[in-house]
Amino acid sequence: MRSGQHLLNLIGDVLELSKIEAGHANFTIEDVVAPPLIAECVDMLKERAYEVDVTLIDNSDADLPPLATDRGRFRQIMLNLLSNAVKYNRAGGSVTVATRLLNDTVHDTGMVRVSVADTGEGIPLERQGQIFQAFNRLGREGSEIEGTGIGLYLTNRLVEQLGGAIGFESIPGQGTTFWVDFPAGGAPREPGAAGDRTAGRAPAPVADEDGYFTVLYVEDNPLHRLLMEEVFADLTKARLVTANDAESGIEMAAALRPALILMDIDLPGMSGFEARKRLADTRDTAGIPVVALTAGAADYDRQRGLDAGFGDYLTKPFDIERLLGVIERFTSVKRTN
Repeated sequence: MRSGQHLLNLIGDVLELSKIEAGHANFTIEDVVAPPLIAECVDMLKERAYEVDVTLIDNSDADLPPLATDRGRFRQIMLNLLSNAVKYNRAGGSVTVATRLLNDTVHDTGMVRVSVADTGEGIPLERQGQIFQAFNRLGREGSEIEGTGIGLYLTNRLVEQLGGAIGFESIPGQGTTFWVDFPAGGAPREPGAAGDRTAGRAPAPVADEDGYFTVLYVEDNPLHRLLMEEVFADLTKARLVTANDAESGIEMAAALRPALILMDIDLPGMSGFEARKRLADTRDTAGIPVVALTAGAADYDRQRGLDAGFGDYLTKPFDIERLLGVIERFTSVKRTN
């Protein structure tokens, strides 16, 4: 499974890179308030960081102006930098995200810098000139750390096409700091918008009267529903209910008020995207987190899902460990073994 996932990631990266190099990548530049997106990315990697004993620290400044960038691509860039910082860290280490406004004489609106600092081994001096080369893992090809050697090259190309800049500094034996600079946006913001540090985070889970957390799984494939039932057999204080189409799922969500909804995208009739929108637009279900669980595994599929408001985006065949981690994150349920 790990080898298959590694191959899937490699294929996705190559396809994404091919689109960018061919000039077919689409960007939507808008004012993006960075702290909520950074908080979302940090939350998504907390489980992985916990597994390798790395602490994630978010020191982003809520009072900075927004970035003029593409929301989905900024999320992709942050996830890549954070993932690398966790992966190439050491046990007991940390990853710190920080932001600051730069005094820039070229851009009238200034530049905002977002930095990701780790406490890993650092990059050898003789390898630092190769850092943004495609398929170059800087001598880590034979290590146990999985990677494709394309992530930083892809990140560099994305930042360039978004009108930003990327750089790093590394001290062997002490750690590495990567940073990305983007033009500051100029659109007025509502008071407190940048200071909303809860955006992108999972809401507090709500248990039923008997202390159980209800999870609704909307899936038309009976085999997938059966597999999910097996997954929930290893969870304590969790109750699984299922629906085989979006319309039924919306009705059940309104009646049961589950703590979490797992939603397939390619459903008969109403799609998972439309169902997610209707749930968000309905008062009784607006606060329920919805996680996509679908076969669309490409990066742009994931970005589209996250931009549509899904709390997370899991792909099929799903990684059971990651699925359990997401369920625990949104409901606080624990495994029985």
